[in-house]
Amino acid sequence: MQSIGGSGVLSLAYAVVADVTVHSERGRFLAPMLTATNIGPCIGPIIGGGTVLASGDPRWCFRALLIFGASATLLIAWAQPETARAVVGNGAVPAKGLWRTWWSLLFAWKKKRGISGIGTVESAAGTISRATQERATIIPAARHEEVIVTEVDINTGQTGRGVLILPNPLPSLRIVFYPDSFLTLWLAGAPYALWFCVQTSTTPIFSRSYHFNPLEVGCCFLAGGVGIIAGGFITGRLLDSNYQHIAKQAGFAIDRVRGDDVTRFPIEHARSRGSITIIAVSMCVVVGYGWVVERRVHAAVPLLFQAYMGCKCTVLLQTYSALVVDVFPDMPGTAAAANNITRCLLAAAAVAVLEPLTGTMGYGWAFTLLGLFDATTCILAVVVLRRWGRGWRDRRVERIRVRTQEGASIACMHTPEKRQT
Repeated sequence: MQSIGGSGVLSLAYAVVADVTVHSERGRFLAPMLTATNIGPCIGPIIGGGTVLASGDPRWCFRALLIFGASATLLIAWAQPETARAVVGNGAVPAKGLWRTWWSLLFAWKKKRGISGIGTVESAAGTISRATQERATIIPAARHEEVIVTEVDINTGQTGRGVLILPNPLPSLRIVFYPDSFLTLWLAGAPYALWFCVQTSTTPIFSRSYHFNPLEVGCCFLAGGVGIIAGGFITGRLLDSNYQHIAKQAGFAIDRVRGDDVTRFPIEHARSRGSITIIAVSMCVVVGYGWVVERRVHAAVPLLFQAYMGCKCTVLLQTYSALVVDVFPDMPGTAAAANNITRCLLAAAAVAVLEPLTGTMGYGWAFTLLGLFDATTCILAVVVLRRWGRGWRDRRVERIRVRTQEGASIACMHTPEKRQT
């Protein structure tokens, strides 16, 4: 049950970032989002270890989860506005019903009771929308024609209400089997699976080999957490820098207002730039981590290695998670869900084989094998993606466009013509 709820957090977070940012500036928004999502795994083991030591009852770990989960749910319900383009357009369409925040509902209730001086978020958004329409009427069309058309296209037909449907995993699974998205998902999931092996092995390593108590073991997770948080900010800078570098090489003009048309941009090259170097260095660190643990070197050494591996995992995971959202701009939530499915399945498989490997080969050879497999497959995936990824993407987009046109033509053929009077 915890994994069902937790897996949806990243999908929603990526969808929100995709709703409110353009491709060229997505990295700087991912950094604080990644920091927020990774604070929990950093401090969670410390809170859990301290709770067990203080209370002597392991069940308090689950009670703490309930407290944090309920707090997060209330915060989202009160303050998180709806950002889905299919519901609120570019934000000018006010959300209604279940898609409003509790905060706006409270103000609307107070207004109905006649409390003066307090307006609702919905009325403010409606005022903005009306002001935009009035401004669009006053501004000469010759100077702002393109902006007006784009704004109307985004908001036309949006009612502020979404559609409640049963979750359907099939669209997400379909994304997994496209050649270009499969490679992208592998590049996001393989480092995550390797990092999950490191995290899973932390407790037995430091409790058995280094004889740490539960609180000290919990503090060991801070090393990887620091690397993850640092990796989030590094990824933000790296994504934007790589995008601008490739755009300059291709002679592509970046549109920071309406966003770029990625169908005309080599987004695979922009996102994968520098990945091979990162993966090669990571292989050496993973192999070294296994052997310093095997030889029981001072605890500071494996913790430093964990910090680097956490940083590297975050850089690759978020880089290619951003790429899979980039190449499916019309369904960012579905693409993020496909990413969750892939990385969680890979992590589960990796953890399943970790215990037999370490029991048979020891930590040294086990992490040597895992590091070599991760590096070999990921470097091969990067090379293939850079060579054929854009061609596969273009053909996929063209097939979808043709099917959409055929469906529209069939619908027009079955629509009865209106009689002329």
